[in-house]
Amino acid sequence: MSMTWVEMRISNPAQSDRGKTFRLLVDSGAHYSVIPVAEARALGLEAHASEDFELANGARVRYPVCTALFEHAGKTRGAPLILGEPDVYLVGALTLEALALVLDPSRRELLPMPVLYL
Repeated sequence: MSMTWVEMRISNPAQSDRGKTFRLLVDSGAHYSVIPVAEARALGLEAHASEDFELANGARVRYPVCTALFEHAGKTRGAPLILGEPDVYLVGALTLEALALVLDPSRRELLPMPVLYL
């Protein structure tokens, strides 16, 4: 199985000019996106909560969480962001859904997702 990487700009909702483009691993099994806490703080992002998470190996950890703006292919949406460990750069399912994107694992690319209004 191959990995899928995507470039996304992440910025501070209060100061959208404070942003940076990151190379993120698409992890459709993760709910939240993650960047290192130092990178988030450089953008002026501060945690507004802490959440408990279960890792793939079953370990439980607690991380600070904030809301950030994610930009991809001309669309910008807000989504939760974990202020995580150094060298961890992930885009999770909630961010993909907010941007109306879905991962095509066979082509290893993000595609537009039909958005339903019920």
